[in-house]
Amino acid sequence: MPSGSASSLARTVLSECGTSPGHLVSNLDMFRSILVLGMILGIQVAAGAQRQRPMICTGGVVNSKAIYLPIPLYPVEARSNQSAHTVSVRITINEKGWVSESKACAGDPSLRPAAERAAMRAKFKPTLLSGKPVVVSGIISYRFDPATSFEEPYELPCFPTMNIIKIINEFAIDLVQPTFPSVRPRLAGHVAVQVLIGEDGRVETASAVSGPEFAREAAVKAAYESKFRRFVACGKPTKLSSILGYNIKEPSR
Repeated sequence: MPSGSASSLARTVLSECGTSPGHLVSNLDMFRSILVLGMILGIQVAAGAQRQRPMICTGGVVNSKAIYLPIPLYPVEARSNQSAHTVSVRITINEKGWVSESKACAGDPSLRPAAERAAMRAKFKPTLLSGKPVVVSGIISYRFDPATSFEEPYELPCFPTMNIIKIINEFAIDLVQPTFPSVRPRLAGHVAVQVLIGEDGRVETASAVSGPEFAREAAVKAAYESKFRRFVACGKPTKLSSILGYNIKEPSR
């Protein structure tokens, strides 16, 4: 836009806003000052955000650096494979040493979810760079071997916040499936059963906490009949409270 047109437009705007043309120069100077100040503040905010963003360092394979590295269990539905597999999981470890993200990047697809869940329970010593904790990315390599005895106790960490396993299904030695009523609504869904696993791996208490009413009794009955691995924490047998999940398939027509 030509300078004359710009000046004319500025005079028109200022005039309509109640500003006389005589104050044009002083107002334009003020606008320039505000603009420069805004640019400076924007640069400072961006620089501050950049400083606050955690630095990510690559740690390669980090198995040996773990304080606690839980062993993933061979999924019940995949145990018929009867073969050993290796699954690699890329993880992000935050400044406190906890795994904040896990994503399997290689290995049998049927084993990847179990490897990712195990990785999320791992604990590492915080990594320091120039004396300050930093975020680290790396790889955990897991070996799935069906020959491993499921009768051996599963070692839980001594960290109180990690003693809860959210879903207990993969720890089942014998997971009994519920027999739902033959006469029931034609729908699919999910039943969640809160269970307390005793020191012998048997279910001591079970109660359905969600799911259709028609399916809850059968799910609780199946939970009581199931058998799980025994758990130890800090070298001592322990009980474990968790959720056992059952899928409800829509009945065939």
